[in-house]
Amino acid sequence: MIKNSNTAGFIFGYHGGLELALKIYGGDINRINEFFLIEKYSKKYDKVFVFSCDKKKYSHILPKNAIHIIIKNKLFYILFGWIVIAHYAKKYKIQHLRAIRSPVLPNVFMVNKLTNTKILMDYNYLWHAIYKEDRRDDSFYEILKKNKVMALIVLILEKFLVNFVDYFIVGDPAVEKYIKDKSKILPIKKAIRTDGFNKSIKLHKIYEKIRGPSIVFVGRIVPMKDPMTLIKAYKIAKKTIPDLNLIICGDGPLMQECKKISDNGVHYLGRISNVAGVLKKADIYICSSRYDPSPKSLMEAMAMGIPCIATNTGGVSYYMNNSCGILIEPKNPEIMAEKIIYLLKHKEIAKELGRKAKQRIYEEYDLEKNTDKVFNIFGK
Repeated sequence: MIKNSNTAGFIFGYHGGLELALKIYGGDINRINEFFLIEKYSKKYDKVFVFSCDKKKYSHILPKNAIHIIIKNKLFYILFGWIVIAHYAKKYKIQHLRAIRSPVLPNVFMVNKLTNTKILMDYNYLWHAIYKEDRRDDSFYEILKKNKVMALIVLILEKFLVNFVDYFIVGDPAVEKYIKDKSKILPIKKAIRTDGFNKSIKLHKIYEKIRGPSIVFVGRIVPMKDPMTLIKAYKIAKKTIPDLNLIICGDGPLMQECKKISDNGVHYLGRISNVAGVLKKADIYICSSRYDPSPKSLMEAMAMGIPCIATNTGGVSYYMNNSCGILIEPKNPEIMAEKIIYLLKHKEIAKELGRKAKQRIYEEYDLEKNTDKVFNIFGK
């Protein structure tokens, strides 16, 4: 047993471990907040425990003093993971555990009651909302898994389990009404790594192939992100700006459907590691989501100083408002096209929006600064 109590930990939910994070971000560790946080914590604490439902350990890419504890069986992890975590928290006197996103709620149950460990959760979105909004396709499995009945069941669980969390970092204003004790909400918001946008960035090779202005989208190709509306808006705008390009970074079940309505000005890059290289020369970034609690790629585009058009949904207005970007209603390709044309024809206005967006991210949503605020709260 460790004699001192200078230990901390991270808890990932049943569907959001290190393996998934690496997959989503094309293996680019520099874009993954959790790796950055684990590294930061490892410099402040003697030991950092990482709990997840991954299929294998990722100790080789974690700091030397980070110990990866995995429970491979998903059902066991959901139902009894909290017992394992409470055991480690008590044995090693873990001072505080950082719970990553709302599906981790079953894993924090009773931990703070059975031990002296404090739980801090990154509450970026409502757990039950993903059962209504984030259906990836219309397959039988997705319909069975994600529907209003399941959403109601998870809602009941969510309202109960949030009471076992000591502190929250909020990423979507909608989650605040589920936290009865508002004093638990820290004066810190979801943030992103900005260090990768300060250094010399290699321009993505796609720009060797295209000419003319470019719109960029980064995200999963799923109904929630609504890439279909974006493609329709691009095609409308192209009638006014014939050399317009649309660059789509990401993958998902709607890919083939999107390609069917695309022309040769739409460029699909799949999941890539050099997102900053694509953003570097973009004229406009667009977040077209029907629902999006805290879109990280939008924040990254803002950090690059790119003028952004985003649908006013979820926590988007937390990060972007009309002073540093253009907010529009979801599912409206005509209005989206109108704003694209406006920004491309008014370059000074677009430039100013980009400048304000970058300033906003660096001042309020820089992950390193916000993590230091967390350490100050926990006396580190």
